[in-house]
Parts: sequence; structure tokens; C-alpha cells
Amino acid sequence: MILADPDSQVKVQAEETTRWHIVLVAFAGEELSLTDTLAQIRQQSLDDSGLQLLCTDTPALHAAAGDYPVHFELPVAPSLDNYWLTLLRLLPQDAPVLILRAGCHLPQYWDARLMAVADQSPALTVISPLNVTEPFFALLNAKLLSAKLLNAKQNQPLLMSVDALDQWRACYSEGGAFDVPAISGAATLIQPGISDCLSAGLSNDAELMAKLRQQGAGVICTDQLVVDDSRVGIRPDSKAFANEVEQQSLGDAHPLTGMRHALTELVERQELPAQLIDCKPVMLHISHSWGGGLGRWVEDYIAADDTHNHLVLRSIGQWDAFGHAVALYPSARMDVPIKTWPLALPIVSTVAKHHQYSRVLEHIVERYRISAVMVSSLIGHSLDALRTTLPTLFVCHDFYPFCPALVATFDSPCVSCDAKALKKCRQENTHHRFFPTEADEHWLALRQQFSQALLAPEVVLVAPSASVPARLKQLEPALQDKACHIIEHGLTDKLVEHLSLARERAAEHSSELLSGLSSKHPSELLSERRTARLRVVILGSLAQHKGAGILDGILDELDVFADLWLLGAGDDGRRYDKRTNVTVIPWYDRDSLGEHLVSINPDIGLLLSNVPETFSYTLSELWAAAVPVLATRLGAFADRIEPGRNGWLADPDSRSVLAQLQSINEHRAELSEVTAYLQRAPVRSSHDMIQSYNQLLPSARDLPLATWLDCRGSLIGSPRSAQEAKALYIDHQTPYRRVLVEFLEYTAGKLGRSPRLPRVIRRLVSKVIRKLSQLLR
Repeated sequence: MILADPDSQVKVQAEETTRWHIVLVAFAGEELSLTDTLAQIRQQSLDDSGLQLLCTDTPALHAAAGDYPVHFELPVAPSLDNYWLTLLRLLPQDAPVLILRAGCHLPQYWDARLMAVADQSPALTVISPLNVTEPFFALLNAKLLSAKLLNAKQNQPLLMSVDALDQWRACYSEGGAFDVPAISGAATLIQPGISDCLSAGLSNDAELMAKLRQQGAGVICTDQLVVDDSRVGIRPDSKAFANEVEQQSLGDAHPLTGMRHALTELVERQELPAQLIDCKPVMLHISHSWGGGLGRWVEDYIAADDTHNHLVLRSIGQWDAFGHAVALYPSARMDVPIKTWPLALPIVSTVAKHHQYSRVLEHIVERYRISAVMVSSLIGHSLDALRTTLPTLFVCHDFYPFCPALVATFDSPCVSCDAKALKKCRQENTHHRFFPTEADEHWLALRQQFSQALLAPEVVLVAPSASVPARLKQLEPALQDKACHIIEHGLTDKLVEHLSLARERAAEHSSELLSGLSSKHPSELLSERRTARLRVVILGSLAQHKGAGILDGILDELDVFADLWLLGAGDDGRRYDKRTNVTVIPWYDRDSLGEHLVSINPDIGLLLSNVPETFSYTLSELWAAAVPVLATRLGAFADRIEPGRNGWLADPDSRSVLAQLQSINEHRAELSEVTAYLQRAPVRSSHDMIQSYNQLLPSARDLPLATWLDCRGSLIGSPRSAQEAKALYIDHQTPYRRVLVEFLEYTAGKLGRSPRLPRVIRRLVSKVIRKLSQLLR
């Protein structure tokens, strides 16, 4: 729409709530460039709500402007003598203005990044980013660029994307700025204070620049980002406002000289960065290095979240102390850390305060511009992780550190725990095995400070099932009024796809069954239902707390009417190998789970945990494969299973489980109904989970501007010093046996090729080591 007619002198208006304006400038004949840059603004800006256009009044530009707010006041061709005076007198003065010329290509979140520089230095009046072609602002060597990359007759765009170029800039820039005697004609930020220099007596841009200098306005170029202006048409010559000394200094001794040579060669070769880092808020995960379900959750979260960049701070330790060091990783993988900080005073379990740890955390928050903290475990960490004052999500994957046994179970689920109960738990509870050297007084004091930290307004409690916060608040009444959000975990797209094979197979099986039933006499059907053996699968570990004792108590009776598959039981499943109705598959890759379930074609899954699960991935996986589940009536199982609709529940003892299985076996029609329900039910994905978590965090637009300062450069790993470098990095989540096997295989290969040993000895030693490796496997 048109906000002013061509003859008026009314300035472009905007909503009062606009934090900054984006003003796109286009002259006659630039309608294609205008359309191009409008698309760039929509795609690459953090906030384009204040977008307005300044254009020449031509039919083609009318059409190209569409419904955007536009002010048709510019001449057909720009007057290069008073180009800036013309533009600046038409700009709104209520907020900073980001001026763009039609044809500009923009890096991600360019607007917020320029505003972040201005926010850090409010005294600056004009802030221009780096670009491609203007001498004072150019990131590349102009002579080489014009000779090899630009067409001599007409501007030709770079073949490298502006985001790739910006990534290279981040690798070489120092996050600084330098004074310049001009305003970039491609893109620039103008502060409202420039109105003080726009007196009526100014007649051209040379006088304007002189006035800016006299007023000490502050005109700079920042190396925080680069725009691609190789498509931009005519504009003022920035050199026109610089004297001879300034031109020579910014030519022969330009601050970007070293960077220009390197980047120009890279652009000339069209060499892309090894990794293109998205400009997104950075989330810091706090976790242990044990792996397991928690490690899987962190991995799935990071893989599914496309709204943040992620760093993971893990505690590294041993059984004597789980926090001998903390290490920062660039992803969920524990391969090569960005940096490791040994702790002079190790953290045995969790401490209320740790000076060195808090300083490390402060450094990470500042260095990587962390915008949110996700605490998944405090094992090996300090409660300082909850005190950064940043938006912090504490995810209750277990009951630690309130409960040193993690599961808040002692014979049965605990509903209270005072000093007397804690002492008895330490002495008699088999689950209390991780921190034998910590005194009861440590846990009692830690509980109080843990609760105080959780009550801070910036800390948000999250749990994967409703029973978790209910029990936590029962155990710790101080948290009674603290809200807790229930967000169920989700499965990765890849896993859902693999499990869909079993889901489809279950549907085909049901269809075949129904087709066969329709042609048979009821007496025949009854006989078949009684004689067909129930196919039961137990998915995952069969340790004692996962119900090994319950299973042992029903195996003989189960042999009468059911066959059992132990899928992923590990070494705990070996003792069932000789039973004729039991098939043991000790290990499986997660991606092969669907194939295993297709092969087994189970009627029902059995989950026998005798401690309250806080979620249970295995339940989600079986449901995603349309396998009904009978589980113990504890924790998340009781939260998630609706008996007769999506599964069944039994008390956590052998008699109850066996009775329920016998009932299911005798009522196969009900089993078919539950299977059919699961085939129709939606499968919760990890993307669904991420959407729920993001509702608890500030949106990108609501984050402090400092978040966007050098948002690409902050995540580029700095070269490690010789003191920090290691020859061997170990994933601390990997079982020791696997680490030893891989080391032995490496050693065998190394010895087998070593010319320093006689061939016979090489072969013999290598053979012995490989044999040992095979035995360990």
C-alpha cells in the first residue's frame, strides 16, 4: 500500500512497537532486484515486522512492492551528490533503521546481528557491515574480485552463497570494528541520533559527512557479518568522502588485509566451509557420561531440534568420584571434546557449590553466548548449573539428587524420606549403590539447597510422566507449589520408520486372521484360540530392577501356553538359553528393532520393572510397532497405560503377572482390539517433543540482542594447544569391554604391521591378541 503520495514530504511511519525498521531502497529499473531482496529479508531476518520500502514512483516498482508499506518519494535515478541526505530525511526517527539497497543478499539473522553491535555501542550513529565490492568495507580483494569473479560489463553475483561467505568470515574475523570515513551504500544501520546532524543548512553528502565527524557521531564498519552486494546497482562512491591520507591508509594498511587475501583465494576456488553453522540460539545441556536412557534422550533431543545449536557439558569420572573433570562437547557424541577442565577438587556425587566449576560454567556461557540451559543430570556437577540466571529447564529423568538411589524405591516406592529412613536406605537398600562414601548429612544438606535452586523463577521443572512430580513433591514438600510441565519423550523419525514395518505386519496379520475366522465354525475358532501359543516379547534389560525375579517366578507356568523372546536382555539373558520356550537375542542395534519385531511377530510385550519408571522408551517402541503391553502397575506404566484400551497392568509380583497373562491368552478377542487401537493411534515423535519444550523457552525474537553477537564465530572450535591435545579420546558412555576390544584390535593390527618385530613373533602375538578380543566380544 502507499503511505504517502509522491509529492509529500511526510516521513515513513511505522508501528510504535517496532524495535527496528528495515527500509529497502529501490530506484527505477530495479524491480527484479527489489523482489529478490524482499525474498532475502523474509527468509533471513529475525524480525521483519518493521519492513518498509522507499522507491521511485514507477508502475513496475508499484507492482513489485505488492502489499508492503511503501513510500514513493525517490527520483528516477539517484543523485550521488546528496544521496544520503535524500534518504536520511525520509527515515523514521523513533527507532534504529536498517537501510538496504535492492539487490543485496543477506546472511542469516543479519538484522539482529547488526542490532547487537549497536546495542553494545549505543554511542555509534552509523554501523555498516562488511560487503563484497565497496573498497572500505570489502571482505575480498577488490582487484582479484573484479578480474576473476565479476563480469566487466555487468555485475555478476558470487557463486558462493552469502551464508557460506559469512561462515568463512567467522573463521578469520576477530569480532571487532574500525572507523570509516563513509556510509556503506549496500547495507547500514542508522541510529535515531543522526537527526541532530540533519540541519537545514546541509546541501550535499560531503557536508553531511563533515558534520558527522564534527559531532563525533561514530561511523564504523563491523566485521560481525558480511552482505553480498555484488547485485546492487549504482550508489555513491565511498572514497569521495575520504581525504588522501585516509584513502591511502585504508588502501595500503586496511584492517582486513590479511583476511582479504585468504578469503579471496577461497572464494576464487569456490571452496565451501567444512560446516555451515546456522545462526541459532545456543542451548547448553548438563548431563553425566553414563549413557543409557538419559544419554539416548539427549541425543534424540539434539537431533530433532532445529531451533537451537547445542553444546553438552558432561561430567567425567570414575566410581570413586563422578566429577574428576567436566568436558564440553559440540554434540551428543562423546568423541573429541571442545575442551576438558580437570577439577582440582573432584565432585564425588553432586555439590552445592564449587568455585572452579562455576567459573568454567561462566566461561562457557559467555564464550558461546548460551541462551538456555537444559539440566538432565547433576551427577558429577554442582548446583551452580541451576544458578546461571538463564532460562533453565530441569528435566526429572529420575529422583536425583533428592534421592541418592535415583529411583526413590526401597522395597516399594518411597513416599517420604527423613534422616532415619536415609540411614536405613544407605545400609540396606540395594539401589543405593552409586555413592557409598557420601555421608547422610551431605544428602540432607544438598536436598535443602537443591530445592531452593529449583524454586528460582528462571528454573522450569519438566517431567516425562505425571507420577514423577507427584512423588517428588510428596518426598520434598518444599516443592509443592512449584509448577511442573509434563512432556512425554518422543521417538526419532528413523526409529518410527523402522518400527512401522512391524506395525504394518501387525495390521496384515490381523487382516489375515479376520479373513480366516469368517469361514470357520465358532467351535473351530474356540479350539484354535486355546491351542495357539501366545507369543511374548520382553524388550530391553533383564537386570533385577527390570523384573528378572518376577520372570523367574512365572517361567514354568508360561511354558504351558506361551513362547518367550528376550530381545536385548544382554548378559542377563544368557541363563535362559536352555529353556525350550525361550529365545534369547542378547543385543540388537536400535535401527534393527523393527526387523526383529517383524520376525518375532509378538502378540504381546511384557515390561516387568519393579521400580517406578519415569517414562520407558521400550513401552513407546512396542506401541509404535502396534504391540500391546502388559506392564507392572508402577510409575510411568500406570500413568500411560489404560487397561483394556492400549495395554494391561499387573501388580509387580509373579502371581499377578501370570494371572493377567493367562487371562489375556484366554481372551484373544480383547487382545485383537487393543492391537487394532494401537495401529490407529498416532506415534509421538521427537519433533512433537521439541515443540512442547520450545513453548517453555523464549522465542528467538525475545532473546537479548547480545545472543546474536558473532553467532557463527562463537561456535567455531579454536585450535587446541599441544598441552590439550591427546592421542586417544574415549567415549565415556561406551562400556569398558567394548573400549578394550577396540584397543586390542588396534594393537593387533599395529603389531601385525610393525617392521621392528620378526614376522613370526608379529603373527603369533597378533593372533593371541585377536583371539582375546574375540573372547571378550
